[in-house]
Amino acid sequence: DFDKEKAVKMLIDNIDKVPVEDVVRQLNKRSELLHVYLDALFVKDPQAGMDYHELQIPLYAEFDRPKLLTFLRNSNYYPLQKALNECEQ
Repeated sequence: DFDKEKAVKMLIDNIDKVPVEDVVRQLNKRSELLHVYLDALFVKDPQAGMDYHELQIPLYAEFDRPKLLTFLRNSNYYPLQKALNECEQ
């Protein structure tokens, strides 16, 4: 049985060996796993995944809407208009 939380923790604990860019590229077609990974990365170090904060907005909207506002309040690395458009949907 696949434990996505354990897999994500392993990836985040080994960013020096498995770069964020590689993980995002590999999980690009698996939105829910990508969300879990980027969310955990944001919790550990908001700066580490700042290049992907714009991508996280629709992922939070789809998979974890209650956390979206907290994410938006704690990140400065996304276009405000995109966030507004996503929240209006």
